[in-house]
Amino acid sequence: MSFHFKQIYRAPQNVNLVEIIRVAQLFPRFLDQEEGRELTKEVIIGKLEATLKWIKKDKSPGLDRWSIDFYLAFFETLGVDLLKVNEHSRINGEILEYFTSTFITLIPKSDNPSTFDDYRPISL
Repeated sequence: MSFHFKQIYRAPQNVNLVEIIRVAQLFPRFLDQEEGRELTKEVIIGKLEATLKWIKKDKSPGLDRWSIDFYLAFFETLGVDLLKVNEHSRINGEILEYFTSTFITLIPKSDNPSTFDDYRPISL
């Protein structure tokens, strides 16, 4: 990535924990404590399957080009692995890297771009 975009998207300097907490408190909370505890509980295979069945079937496939119908049709084969991925995220508080990877490309803002300011970065 060019220096131009690194400057635009760099992390703020000298940010401390107190400032992070102050900013986080500005965001609204939509869950009460019991709902929050429910979200951190271990997921069981039946709940995972029920959630997949709840998702609308007519939605477009994800990045892997597999629809919800695919996951449901092969749930007996894939269910345990899906559960492991879910539990990894829940326990470690992270989404596995290959689920969050992206490609960044530059889209021109005008017909005749001449500087980096004439481009907009987007992720694919």
